[in-house]
Amino acid sequence: MSFMLPNKMSPKMLLHFLSYMEKQGIPAQQLLERAGITSSREELSEFQMVATTQFCAIYKASVEILEENGKPVAWAGGLGGKTFRLLCHCIESATNLKEVLGRANDLTGLLDDKSPVVSTLHSENYVALSYDLFSSNLHRNMIPSGTVDHDYYMAISIASSLQVWHMYCSWLIGTVIDLKRVDLCCAYVNDDYHEKLLRRFGYSTISYGCKTNKIYFSPKYLDYKIVQSKDSIKAFLKTAPYPLFVMSSGTSSIQAAVKALIGSNFTSGPPTFDEAAEYLNVSPSSLRRKLMKEGTCFQKIKDDCRRDLAADHLQRGNISIKELSALLGFKSAGSFSRSFRQWMGVSPKTFQQSASKSTQPPLKNLQP
Repeated sequence: MSFMLPNKMSPKMLLHFLSYMEKQGIPAQQLLERAGITSSREELSEFQMVATTQFCAIYKASVEILEENGKPVAWAGGLGGKTFRLLCHCIESATNLKEVLGRANDLTGLLDDKSPVVSTLHSENYVALSYDLFSSNLHRNMIPSGTVDHDYYMAISIASSLQVWHMYCSWLIGTVIDLKRVDLCCAYVNDDYHEKLLRRFGYSTISYGCKTNKIYFSPKYLDYKIVQSKDSIKAFLKTAPYPLFVMSSGTSSIQAAVKALIGSNFTSGPPTFDEAAEYLNVSPSSLRRKLMKEGTCFQKIKDDCRRDLAADHLQRGNISIKELSALLGFKSAGSFSRSFRQWMGVSPKTFQQSASKSTQPPLKNLQP
């Protein structure tokens, strides 16, 4: 499961967010300037597509402004702010999902009553993850004053919060968690929005008007090991929580999970194939079949990770070829150079020289 965002998106979501924040007292122009976007709101509305990075920059700017003014973060039940970033760093050394949820419960329990609280209840048959937005009327601060469609904004606030936690946990373990049930405190809005929520939550049963906001899933997921690394979490935080809104609840890439597991640290040696299968809670034969179905294999993914890391370092020019070969786990600079030429069609030195001149070398076999 990966956070490779599309380069472009419809401006509809961006413009809707700007309108929402204006109702929260933050002018659209202030947000755009804070995000470093030179286009005006009117100009953005004329575009058929806008860069996804623009929305991420605007969301980040809104979080910063709200926090500076002591207000709760607007969307996703408060996620994306300092608390969420702190939580992401707190779970970097966690080994499995059970440990992650335990730390989330401990951290949010230490916060003031203006912050949402994460808690989990374990039983033999299910795990219930609760996200409480109702302490000190926190949910009221997320709904613009004077809003006519109160139920709709309430539903967005609550449902998006649970969606974020569902997909964040799924991303951490590299597989989509199948939900048994979803409980929402909000009222039923309409058939169209109900259908949208069904798709987001993998068509699990959704109940409205409940006392607490919860998602229920099998206890087996608690033992799933965390496949994300410090580097992948750091990259995720640059665009969080937007990727969690656009992730599909119905699909998961085993290739992306293996790539995240291998990571970027080859000095101590990447996991073996059998170790990767154990971490992903599948048998070696099942992992091999899944990778073949996606048109790849473990060795190719490992080579792709090495290739991407090598290209990144060479483009930045922050390391010698000898040092880079050692970083990638090669026995010699010569063996690294031979592999790099097979990946890219040019030598590491030629690639580095071309990058320093801001020109693109003739690459071979370089695929996204």
